[in-house]
Amino acid sequence: MDSMHQPRDGNGQFVSLKTLLDERDEAHRRLHAVEKEQLIDARNVVNNRLNQMNEFRGALEDQANKMVSRELFDTLVEKVSDLQRKQAMWAGGAAVGGFALAPLLRLLGVTAGPS
Repeated sequence: MDSMHQPRDGNGQFVSLKTLLDERDEAHRRLHAVEKEQLIDARNVVNNRLNQMNEFRGALEDQANKMVSRELFDTLVEKVSDLQRKQAMWAGGAAVGGFALAPLLRLLGVTAGPS
């Protein structure tokens, strides 16, 4: 190889091909080490995000487990409505019964309160 085509360093000094290859190998090793660290960091970020998503999913599942189903809610509403209708009917019946019973008690001389 003539001196015109022989590689030179930044100062213009001749550099052997072995030296150039060794420097490139070292640069490649450093680059690979940096990329490996970046990959590990990215993997940790992804794993952390997945863990947060799993926690959120678990919170949603816990919340869903504590909720009443629509069928159960509708059944309970119907039962409460039925009980309210019966209570109103009993209250009305007691008022009518008391109204009808009061004159009878007066005729018998029984008073409802203290004399």
